Amino acid sequence: MAGASAASLAEFSLARKPTMSSVAMARPALGASARSSASCVPPNCRPAASDPFSPNCVGSNYTCLATKTQYGFGQAPANAGTFNDFGLPNVGFCKMQQKHSPNRSNTNGPAVLSSGRIFAGVGLSQAQFGIGVNSPDSQPGDGGVSCGMCLEVSAKMALWDCDLTKPVNLHNQSAWPDQKVIVMVMDQCKDEWTDWDNGGSTAAGNCNTGHLDFDVYPADHMVSFLGVNALTWKAVDCPVGELPIQIAFSTANEHMNKYSFAVHLWDLLVPVKSVETRVICRDLTLAWAPLTYFALGWQYQGQKLPHGCYDTVHDWPQNVTLRLTSAYGEVITESIAVPDNLTMSEDFVAFPTVKTTRQFSVSHHPPSADANKYYQHCLVDDGPAMPPPSPPLAPPPSSPPPPSSPAPSLQPPSSPPPLPAKAPSHHDASVVPGAVGGTFCALAAVAGAAGVAVWRRRRAAAGSRTTPLLAAEGPGVRDSLQAVAPGAPAEGAD
Repeated sequence: MAGASAASLAEFSLARKPTMSSVAMARPALGASARSSASCVPPNCRPAASDPFSPNCVGSNYTCLATKTQYGFGQAPANAGTFNDFGLPNVGFCKMQQKHSPNRSNTNGPAVLSSGRIFAGVGLSQAQFGIGVNSPDSQPGDGGVSCGMCLEVSAKMALWDCDLTKPVNLHNQSAWPDQKVIVMVMDQCKDEWTDWDNGGSTAAGNCNTGHLDFDVYPADHMVSFLGVNALTWKAVDCPVGELPIQIAFSTANEHMNKYSFAVHLWDLLVPVKSVETRVICRDLTLAWAPLTYFALGWQYQGQKLPHGCYDTVHDWPQNVTLRLTSAYGEVITESIAVPDNLTMSEDFVAFPTVKTTRQFSVSHHPPSADANKYYQHCLVDDGPAMPPPSPPLAPPPSSPPPPSSPAPSLQPPSSPPPLPAKAPSHHDASVVPGAVGGTFCALAAVAGAAGVAVWRRRRAAAGSRTTPLLAAEGPGVRDSLQAVAPGAPAEGAD
């Protein structure tokens, strides 16, 4: 980039994703002849087909992603993968890395990242991150399967130090080895992901189908020389070892209660396809109520069920019971106490997180034996393994004994305290309207307008991996859930 002014260099280093012109200045475009050929094959171009994401899977279908090779697409010259400086004030849709993270060891997120069990976090193209809707807007449910999903990536790319602060042989691509690395999906990649040229055969956006944006923390904030021209990947079960599942609450104590709460799930062996919580009805019967995935994570909102049950979380906050169903159908149940000293951290999550006593055990798609072979020396001890399990839960009564006195009303107030909207982050891009309650909707609308304004100003200067502000929508009328009813699969998982 000889001859560039200091001002232009500074602006380029702060961009979340380099513009095409900036990257082209850094190194010549590669693969142009292959991309313009009418007979090209993946990963150089996308053949026309009825499937809008051909040849890749549509949406966050774990079985498809784990059994079918996915190809990375994106505009030249970094056709398949880019690197994102996460040391800037980012958070990411999945809430797995804190703002201003200095390196991989200090993101305050999942232990599977800080311990070096995976190479890095990534932003995944909306084509596979979402539920399969070919729209520039986010959809309710986007991220429910993909957030926390691990991928095994095969590509020729630069090596890094253990904390991902310094690449090796930055300007010597001929020295980059072919390698397999395990990464975890921690954000969505939406920048112009639906844009194609030449009748749908040439990627015209940064985040077209299969594209990966690797999160790194370079001290000089420069990632322009690191684009990946070709990569393939598959979903794999995460190398969690003995790590337990962690539960991170989305808000502090004063903003959640037995009527409404939301959580993020960290360190999962495999994605979940449903999350439920045990609730109590006004007549004291117990049931399982589903949580719905939105920008705040897996969210519960009390409501009147069809059979007249005004449900609230049973035994809140000292003994909240969650039932998780994995993508393979394995079910684990865990009861936790909500910490009474939760503190929010910069629009991230509330600390302390809760370590459960459980982890999924069924694994069908483990990583390859040689994955992360260049980073085995980066593994660190991340503390004790899972604590001893708590005593088995007693099954909920099918018909409780009649109370000696009239049962107290558990009907929610007319305006239960809502969950607050996520404040707009560095890369908030759009708002999907909806409401859990009037107050929540109003907060989301105000925050969303600010986020869109910020995003538009910054996108005018440089493209970015955009993460939208989703206003959480209230779950619709659900079927009556008996205490023994199985959880309903989430859309896009099987």
